[in-house]
Amino acid sequence: MEIKNNIEAIENRIRELIGVIRRVDIEYKEAFSAFCELRVMERDLTKAINSNDATDKSGIYVKYEEMKEAINHVLKNGVCSMKEATDDLSILCDGCIINLDRAKHIADEDSTCISKKYGALLVGSPRYEFGKDHKSYKDGNVVVCGIGANGAPKSRKPCTELDECQHVVKKIPRGTRYEECRSIHAEQRAIINFIHNYYKTAIFHTIPPIDNYDCIMYLYGYDANTKEVIPNYSPCTLCKRMILDKENNNLNILFICVARKALTGSIYPIFIDPKSWIINDDTLTDNVGY
Repeated sequence: MEIKNNIEAIENRIRELIGVIRRVDIEYKEAFSAFCELRVMERDLTKAINSNDATDKSGIYVKYEEMKEAINHVLKNGVCSMKEATDDLSILCDGCIINLDRAKHIADEDSTCISKKYGALLVGSPRYEFGKDHKSYKDGNVVVCGIGANGAPKSRKPCTELDECQHVVKKIPRGTRYEECRSIHAEQRAIINFIHNYYKTAIFHTIPPIDNYDCIMYLYGYDANTKEVIPNYSPCTLCKRMILDKENNNLNILFICVARKALTGSIYPIFIDPKSWIINDDTLTDNVGY
């Protein structure tokens, strides 16, 4: 397991996450992201303790106890504005991880990029409110309203057939010179797919038209060669504009849920608030990468 050679880094990360959770001024999304990371690390450490992979069980067990302390703190005092019980937070966390796994499946099946594979999933319901509707994951009251994966337009040959990536061939830095990439991004395709589904159902009156349909976008990206989750990625500057353009696409994306890999090996969600892109407009700076 990755835990064997990562004990010191895991211990430091646990301390950092405990500090995040105990802050009283922390925002919901940051607190919940920390909770989810601790949650998956707890599970990974539990597996290590109960297996023969742990060469230093006593050391791992100490870290596990520190994890339990953090989770118990959440249970007793709540995290920031989150007043739900730990079980309900866990249900919401597990639901996010399930949807990230669905986004990965979309990337696996539909992405035609030979460098980086991304999958996007739009999930919501007319009543969905982030952090206050964990029961949706209990009763199945969530709606998949758009999906997308990165790749060339369907009318053109995919990069998998050409067996070359323009970004690699031209040595284009990540997050720059989008016009030279052959792909439509996963986020863009998911929004286009939502618009198609929205107007199709509105025309046939299968659902009543809704202004600014509330949902969450789930993103999963991984390296096509190593299969490793891409670290520290987020929507590019072009995708940010489409996500923010809710007046024209009738889509109010409340949060972007992005896959990250914990030091112990499992995937957990972090959350990005699109409103932060309005305050910090990267089109007015030189920082337009991702």
